[in-house]
This record gives sequence, structure tokens and C-alpha cells, in this order.
Amino acid sequence: MVPFIRTRLSATLLLFCVLSLAVTACQPFVPGVAATATTQPTRRPTTQSTIIPDERSTLAAELQVSPGALAGMKLTFWHPLSGKSADVLNQLVNEFNQRNVYGIFVTPSSYFSESELAAEMENVNQMGSPLPSMVMASADLLNKWQQDTGKVIDLEPYLNEAGVGLTQQQLADLFPSFFPKEADEAGRLGLPAYRSGGVLFYNQTWANELGFQNPPASLEEFKQQACAAAEANASDKKRANDGTGGWFINTGWESAVSWLQAFGFNRLKAGGSGDFSFSTPDAEKALTYLKSLNDQGCAWSGRKADPQEYFATRQALFYSASLEEIASQALTNTRLDSQDQWIPIAYPGQTASSEILTTGYDYAILKSDARSQMAAWLFIKWLSDPARHARLAAADTTFPLSYSEVAALGSLGEQNLQWQQALGFISQARQAPDFPDWWMVRQILEDAFWKSLQPNVTESDLPIILRELDATISEVLGR
Repeated sequence: MVPFIRTRLSATLLLFCVLSLAVTACQPFVPGVAATATTQPTRRPTTQSTIIPDERSTLAAELQVSPGALAGMKLTFWHPLSGKSADVLNQLVNEFNQRNVYGIFVTPSSYFSESELAAEMENVNQMGSPLPSMVMASADLLNKWQQDTGKVIDLEPYLNEAGVGLTQQQLADLFPSFFPKEADEAGRLGLPAYRSGGVLFYNQTWANELGFQNPPASLEEFKQQACAAAEANASDKKRANDGTGGWFINTGWESAVSWLQAFGFNRLKAGGSGDFSFSTPDAEKALTYLKSLNDQGCAWSGRKADPQEYFATRQALFYSASLEEIASQALTNTRLDSQDQWIPIAYPGQTASSEILTTGYDYAILKSDARSQMAAWLFIKWLSDPARHARLAAADTTFPLSYSEVAALGSLGEQNLQWQQALGFISQARQAPDFPDWWMVRQILEDAFWKSLQPNVTESDLPIILRELDATISEVLGR
């Protein structure tokens, strides 16, 4: 293993190896941590959107399932959501269990993070137990499972089938940023379920006092504002805030990819070739820029990993964040009695704001029998209704997925200044990498960015770090 990789990579490598084995089982399974859906299903007419497939369906013979054949179906659904969004999702599942005309019953299971959901695959393998009927997972993880086992079904036949799928109007209603018109070579393994975005939180009030009337649109403007904030804290009468004030350093993969994009690094585009070569001029420029910010005191890291209190107390003018952090930052500002106005902004580019990296999860169905797959499809189609998904988006202030959903949100977005600002980024959205090996590569990328900002590293070391990054990726992936 090349020198810069930290010890936490060993645990990641173990999970990488285990997952390849863990996803080989695929039978109905109800995990022990299931979030209980208490209401039993009833079969009765409903005014909800039609979910009865046309019995004259032209789907493949093995998928021609009549409505009566789905009576009493019990499905399991694993997802990584937690907190308010998990509560809303459980409410939606309960509503489906009460209202669907088939008597399909879904048991949801929250694993609180995607890494915990992935780790449960290890437990499934050890117990010899089967996989769930449906999952909510990132596109790269779905592609990884499909590459290793072929157990994730292609949703295209369901999407396009009259009486079962989505109409052309419904398909056109989805934002292209989140639902590409063309499926990739593996088919369409997921239906958008949850989309967040990587942004910078920016203290607008403090910036105005420093003499800046607008958020930085270029890399040079970002540096000017970050350094001005650092200088302001260094020159005031408070010793406690010396060494603070600019960008609060974040070396997570979302931040790393966003900075790479800002410098024109385009090899991580979703649906691309999966070329993980980081030893390029663009990547070197990105590391050099961040290293310069750090060395000049315009970027810093604190004893607390969470930057929200630093941001609320003017110890950080910017920090890297995701949309779902809007609510917690607002609560932190209220708790610390901060009256400052703040907004999410896009990462700056070389001459203008760059694209917004979007992360999140898709609904996917795992191979089983025809009845289970049809029942699972009807469930995720029901969840994807704009009015229902709007409730999920509102829970975590994440992106709506369609034009109709924006309308369904009504005044909710207008009541939240920061969320309203973020909704304007949808046209700039760019999907996170979805390559099967990306979930592993992103761990290694984080290590490289962390290393590049250490005090003992010089600018001349940065090309070496990038070459070591490429070599480590090749070693881990066996290329």
C-alpha cells in the first residue's frame, strides 16, 4: 500500500471484500431492526392514483401478474434515512399499506446511513438470509451490486409499459438533472428517491460588513473574501478567534469532488467511463489552490468536526454543507442568538459559479419472483407521486424531483429563505459519480485530500500525492 493512505482504509477494504460476497443471497427477508408499519392492509376502492396493471400487459410473460395474484403480498424495504425524513417515509408506507387495493403490506427498515445498510449485507451473508424486496441506495452502490450479482432489476420495462408505468407526461415532468432520458448500458436500475446537493453555507451579513456585497462567483473572489474574514478575526480584540474566519476545511468526498469540478476536472461525470486518473493538471490546480488557502490562514479546521457553531459565531465565513443541514444550521443560529443572514451558494468556478454536485438515493427492486417484483414496482411508483415525494423533500429541505413537485410544495419553499435559494440550483445540478467502484474510490480520494492539507506537506508534494492516489486506486481495484 502506498504511504499516504491512513489506517481507516483497512476497514473500508474489508467492507469492500465482504459486500461482494454478501449480496449473493436474494430471498425475502425481514431484518430485525425493521421500523414497524402497524396498520394491516385492507382491500377497498381508493381515489389514489391508479396502481392496477392492465392484464393485457405486453410485459415479458414472466411479469404478467394479475391484480388478484398480489393479494396478501408482504414486502421488505431497506433504506438509509433517519430522523424526520425516516419518520415521513414510515408515514407514507403506512398510508400505502392502508390504501392499496391489493392488500400488499410493506415493512420498512431504517439503517440510519448507507454504510450501515451496506454492512447489513454482510450480516445477511453470514446468516445465509435473503435480501429485501426493495432498497433505497446510491446509484454507485446499485451498480456495484448489479455488477457483482446481477440481482438489481432493470426498471425500464415497468416504466414504459402502458397500465403499469409512467405516462410520457409524467416522465417529461421529472427534472432531467435527476432522471436522464436515456438509460445506461446496465439499464435503469433505480428511480429517483432522494436528492441533496453539495453547497457552501455563506454568512451574507458578515460578508457585507467586510465590504463584499455579493457572494463570490470566482475562485479569486472566494479567496479574497475568505482571507478578509481571517484577517478580521486576527486583528480584532478577541484572542479566542485568532486563526479562524475563512473556509472551514472539509476533506469529505463531496467537498473534494466539488472543488475538482470547480477547476474543470470532468472525469467523474455520472454515466462516464469510470476513469479514476487524478494525476492531471486540473486536479493539481485544485489541490494547490486549497493548500494556498490553508497556508495563508484563509482556511482552517477546529477541534470540533461540526462547523455549525463556528459558522454561527463568525469563526467561519464559509463551510461545505449539504441541503439537509439547512434546518440544523438554522436551529444552531437561533440557539446561539445569531441574527446574521446566511444562504447556500454554489462552489466558485474559475470564472463563474460551478455546477452543484447532487447526491442521494434511488428506489431499486431486487430480483425475486414475478409477483414480488410487480408488487414492489407498484409501491415505489406510488411513493414517487409528486405530492407524496414533496413531503419527503420538505422533511430534509432536499431537492424536489419534478416540476409538479415544486408546485406541490406550494409556499413551503417560500417560508424557508435558504431552501428557496437552494431550489434555484436545480438547473446547475450534476449527478455524483455512479461507477460501480466509486463507493470505494471516494474513500481513497478523501485520504488524499486530507493528506494534501497537512502542515508538513509542501506544494511540491501535491503531484506526488496525486500519483500515489492513482496507484492506490489501481491496487485496491486490482487494475
